[in-house]
Amino acid sequence: MSRYGIPFTVTSLEIKSPYGDNTELFNNVKSFPDLELVVRGQEHPLHLHRCVVVRRSRLFQSLVDARKSPDDPDIAKVEWMFSAESEVKRKALLCALRFCYGETMLIKAEGHECCA
Repeated sequence: MSRYGIPFTVTSLEIKSPYGDNTELFNNVKSFPDLELVVRGQEHPLHLHRCVVVRRSRLFQSLVDARKSPDDPDIAKVEWMFSAESEVKRKALLCALRFCYGETMLIKAEGHECCA
C-alpha cells in the first residue's frame, strides 16, 4: 500500500553504484586483469582487477589476504567458496561484481533474483 492507500507493486529495485565507471574493465582480458575468480558451474574464470574488488569488498580483501605466499604461482587465482550452482546465483554474483566496477544494480522480483 502506498501512503495514499492505493496498492502498488514493486517489481524491481535499481541501485546506483557509488563507484566510478570501470565497466569496460570487467572480465576483459585486454585490460590487464590480475585476479582470476573461479566459480563452480561457470565455464571460464572471471578476469578481475585486484585493486577494484579489494577496495570495494571486504570479502574479496579477505580472499586475497588469505592467499599463500606471493611466490605461489596460483596467487592470482581465487575460488568462489559459496554455492553458485544455479544460474540465478551466478547472475547475482556477476551483478554484485559489476556493481563494484560502477554498474547500476537492477534487482528484479521475478526469477528469484532477490533471494540470490
